[in-house]
Amino acid sequence: MSQSRWSIGKHHYEPEWFKANRQLQYTIPRELQCWILDSGSLTERLKNAAQGQLQVRVIDMCHERPMWSERQALNIPDQQVALVRHVLLSGCGQPWVFARTVIPLASLGRSLKHLKRLGNRPLGAVLFSDKSLFRSELEVTACSSRANFFNKINVCSQNFSETEAIWGRRSLFKLKGQPLLVSEFFLPDIYGAMP
Repeated sequence: MSQSRWSIGKHHYEPEWFKANRQLQYTIPRELQCWILDSGSLTERLKNAAQGQLQVRVIDMCHERPMWSERQALNIPDQQVALVRHVLLSGCGQPWVFARTVIPLASLGRSLKHLKRLGNRPLGAVLFSDKSLFRSELEVTACSSRANFFNKINVCSQNFSETEAIWGRRSLFKLKGQPLLVSEFFLPDIYGAMP
C-alpha cells in the first residue's frame, strides 16, 4: 500500500481498506501504529492520553446511503439507507479522531435502537461494555483528505492539510447479533498525544 487507491463511484475518493497484517504495519507511520493496530477500546485509550479530558462532539447523524465498501462489509443492498453518525473526538482541546459509524436500519429496529440516542456519549463505552460484543479483524486505510466525509471536519483541525494522507481503521462489530461498522480516522493533532 505504497500509494492510496480509490474506488470512484457515487462516493468519490472512497478509501480502499486492507486487512491489518504484519506486512501492512510497516507502511503505517510509527507514531500511529500503536493507535491503529490496537484491538481494544479506542475511547479508553484516548481518555487516558487526554488525562480524562476527552470531548465527543456529534457533527451529524442522519439516514444516508452508505459507501460501496460499507454496504459490502455490512452485506446490505445497494439502495438501502442506514443511520450514519459522524463524531469528532478531541483530547486536551485538539481534534484527534474523526469517527464514522454506519448502522443498518434492520439493526436499529431490533436490539440496537438505543444507539439512536447516544448524543455526545462515546459509542466505544457502549460497545465494550456489552458482553455480546463481536469484533471483526481490523482493516486499515490511508485516504485522501479530499474524501467526501472529510468535508465535515476540515474546519475542525487547523493542522488538516489537503495533501496529506489520513490514516484510518475500521471494524465490523456485532451487538446481540446485529451488525454496525465503525471507522476511525486519526487526525494530525494525534501525533502529539502519547497512547
